[in-house]
Amino acid sequence: MGKTRRAFTVSEKLKVVDWHLANGAVVKKTAREFDLNPKHVRDWLASHSVLLQNDFGSTRNKLRLYSGNRAAWPQLDQDVFHYFTARRNASAKISDDDLKEYALHRAKELELSTFTASNGWLRRWKLRHGVRVRRGAKRTLPVEKEEQLTAFFDAVQALRAEHRYGDGSMLIMHQLTVSFTSDAALCESDCQSGRLPDSRSPSSGAPSSGPHTHSYAFTVSLVASGDGSKYSAAIVFKTRQPLSVPTVTPSPVARGA
Repeated sequence: MGKTRRAFTVSEKLKVVDWHLANGAVVKKTAREFDLNPKHVRDWLASHSVLLQNDFGSTRNKLRLYSGNRAAWPQLDQDVFHYFTARRNASAKISDDDLKEYALHRAKELELSTFTASNGWLRRWKLRHGVRVRRGAKRTLPVEKEEQLTAFFDAVQALRAEHRYGDGSMLIMHQLTVSFTSDAALCESDCQSGRLPDSRSPSSGAPSSGPHTHSYAFTVSLVASGDGSKYSAAIVFKTRQPLSVPTVTPSPVARGA
């Protein structure tokens, strides 16, 4: 009785390829380690870049990737995929029209005069790369929230009329918090300069074992008025470690000044 034919997902194939590259890159050795036919190892090595491109979401669990016609414009095909990946990693919205528009722009740069970014091309491109572009769902507020929002705007308009607030008196503020952790070298420099408490051992004066890191954070506030005027940004610095602030003695003010 012959062996049962096995099927492997994208992530499983990548596991074999990664082990192969990390352990001498000998095909027969890798085949023995995973009980595989050496041809499978060679095929997966040849398609390593394609496997990496499909190692995301539910696609990594696929047993078989798209095996249809190869791309007529391989460079363009890869460039559009890199564009799609960059937008997705940045959590930016992307639509079919965005992909076609970028493809046309890139095709012009590559001097591909016959490329038209048709719907058929886009469909085949998605199949080749296992890409799914979801259509955004229309979101509506619950009835009670709409009523609450309407009441809020009515109250604001009433206060503006009562106190004669112009557009310049209406301000909107957006706050963005940025945090980071300094490395050991920066902490050492800060401790010596007196900006941060020293993390050295009090007995020996040598740095204690383990990494020395400190967390910092600051908030940036951006303010604009209803008439379009923009105000200077306000930056508030924060730290979990106490800062040594120099003491300032106020100068006496002369009487009658």
